Amino acid sequence: MVELAAIPESDPFPTLEEIEARLMDDVKTQEPYCGLIEICMVSDFEGEECQPEKCPFENGAACDYLESCFDPKIQNEYGVALGLILEGEKVMDKDLNNGLGIDMGDEAAGAQEGVSDNAGVGGWGIPVN
Repeated sequence: MVELAAIPESDPFPTLEEIEARLMDDVKTQEPYCGLIEICMVSDFEGEECQPEKCPFENGAACDYLESCFDPKIQNEYGVALGLILEGEKVMDKDLNNGLGIDMGDEAAGAQEGVSDNAGVGGWGIPVN
């Protein structure tokens, strides 16, 4: 904010696009992987830059948070909350490739009671294929 205060009155204020670009540059300076996240999500995390061998974040707390997703208990809680599995089921026991987390067999998609119809929608509204 100090920089904005230093702008002379005669200079025009930056556009929203310029502000957004500046913010993204600042974020990338602190956490380079954050600049790739959206691209990686859209590409289903294909490519080496989207699949780092170790935690990609500089901040240790971010790595701890991310690594908590590998805990089966956490996965099951999210599975229930997202409607991918029913209470008492385990995420690891399900085939989530069909986007609903339901064993399709002869049943129609969504026929399993208690499973959300929007379970195929992932974070940020991106469909899970």
